[in-house]
Amino acid sequence: MKVSNEIKVGVLAIIAIAISIWGYYFLKGKNILNPSTTLYAFYKNVGGLNESDPVISQGLQIGIVKAITPVMDEKQGGVQLKVSIDLQKDFFIPKTALASITETSPLGGKALVINFDKPCVDKNCVEDGDVLKSNYSSFISTILEQVTGNLDGAKSAANEITDSLLYKITNNQDIKGSLTELQLALRSFTTTSASMNKLLLANSSNVTSMASNMDAVTSNIKSNNAAIDQLIKNAATITEQLKQGNLKQTTLNANASLAQLEKTLASTQSSIAELNSILKKVDNKEGSLGLLVNDKALYNNLTDASKDLDLLLKDFRLNPKRYVHISVFGKKQKEYAPLD
Repeated sequence: MKVSNEIKVGVLAIIAIAISIWGYYFLKGKNILNPSTTLYAFYKNVGGLNESDPVISQGLQIGIVKAITPVMDEKQGGVQLKVSIDLQKDFFIPKTALASITETSPLGGKALVINFDKPCVDKNCVEDGDVLKSNYSSFISTILEQVTGNLDGAKSAANEITDSLLYKITNNQDIKGSLTELQLALRSFTTTSASMNKLLLANSSNVTSMASNMDAVTSNIKSNNAAIDQLIKNAATITEQLKQGNLKQTTLNANASLAQLEKTLASTQSSIAELNSILKKVDNKEGSLGLLVNDKALYNNLTDASKDLDLLLKDFRLNPKRYVHISVFGKKQKEYAPLD
């Protein structure tokens, strides 16, 4: 049987159209060749969820968002958004599952996550056209839930470990003995602490006085800090000078000076002894000086002679012509008249 060209063209056109339709839905995430289950969830706000966004359960994509349709809420008198969920895999989802719109990244990617505690069994599984409970959670809320879950698991494990340790501790005789000794030690420490408290209360005034004195000493040290620093610097300078100086030569020079001083003192003592001897002779009227010093009559004569000499000098000053006479024509000399 010969097939006409028109039939061939028509068949190819149908195949092309079918492939185009299948490719269109495939690019949108739908596989029209596989049977799927349609579920619904209602939201007041979908938070940017779009058609073809993934539907995820336990980290696995099990479908896509088929459509988002606004519907009237007759009970509350508002508008709700009806989200159609196209499940392409039988994932044993129970009817009590919760459909949550979640941010998949900080940049704002959205996904619809179906959460449930236990998989469904027989009649408890969702069927085509069922409505799921709905919820909306942000990216941070999702992270906090995961952290909380991990913390709950860690807490449970820690509780099991603690119970095991307590059981072993309770049934170990050595540990029991150690705990008993520890209790006795704690009681002794409590008694000692009470005694120390009584002692401190009894001597609180002394402790306060000591603290005040320490504060005063600290303040004095702080106020004289500059002087202490200068004293330390001076000590360091003297130490450096002593270190750099020739101490041995200085000691020898000092010894030589002391020897010379001893000689000078000895000579001085000898001179003093000789002077004492002379003064003793003078006091004993020995020699001319001794007679001169101790003879009162000689002292009086010298005094009188000094007076006469003074009168003579005055008269010579007042009447020089009496002692020096120069006469060209032989004038007669005046007679001498004594001074009063």
